[in-house]
Amino acid sequence: MVALEGGTYTISTSSGQAAQFVAILTICSKVIYLESMGNPKFNIPDFEAIRKIMHDTGIPVIVDNTFGGYLIKLIEHGADIVIHSATKWIEGHGTTIGGVVSMEFIDKHTGPKNALELARWLESRDDVLWVSYRGFEYHENAKKYMWNGFGCIFAFGVKGDANVGATFIDALRLARRASTTHQQLTDEEQLSAGVNKEMINVSVGYEHVDDIKRRLYNCV
Repeated sequence: MVALEGGTYTISTSSGQAAQFVAILTICSKVIYLESMGNPKFNIPDFEAIRKIMHDTGIPVIVDNTFGGYLIKLIEHGADIVIHSATKWIEGHGTTIGGVVSMEFIDKHTGPKNALELARWLESRDDVLWVSYRGFEYHENAKKYMWNGFGCIFAFGVKGDANVGATFIDALRLARRASTTHQQLTDEEQLSAGVNKEMINVSVGYEHVDDIKRRLYNCV
């Protein structure tokens, strides 16, 4: 066992048995972090035994599944959070830096629910010109085909002058101007495509919807 900076400990083990992790637990332990396959020996921990002990003590289990990839379904074996290095495994040849995080307790419908609530909240505001979200009742084709949710992306327009969209984005640092996705077009072509100066695209994630509202409220 080697002590690292900040009260973190790393264990080098060839067996991956739960008892070796239990030995270092203290009242200050916050999380246990494993690799699905050790490097360089490719040893595999006993995930279910470790999960039982850690969950009994209220400690979440994070597993780096870079080497295991899609072959080991660690959420099913008790991991709370699974991460992957997209650079090493998914992308492979080192031209892109990235990562992936999977979490057991995230509801896949949270993003669309947040988006619908946020879109309705914006629609009710006097300083918003319009809101376009496929989850609104009048989108018949969306209701017909998108039975599992209406997605996390919508657009809205802010009242103001020709620079209102850019001013809003600069203040918010959370969304993006719709015109940036069509910047290869001229102003006339953008207008023809429905991209107006006041148009803001929003991609809603899993953060609490009240936090997003607070950020928007301070900028609208």
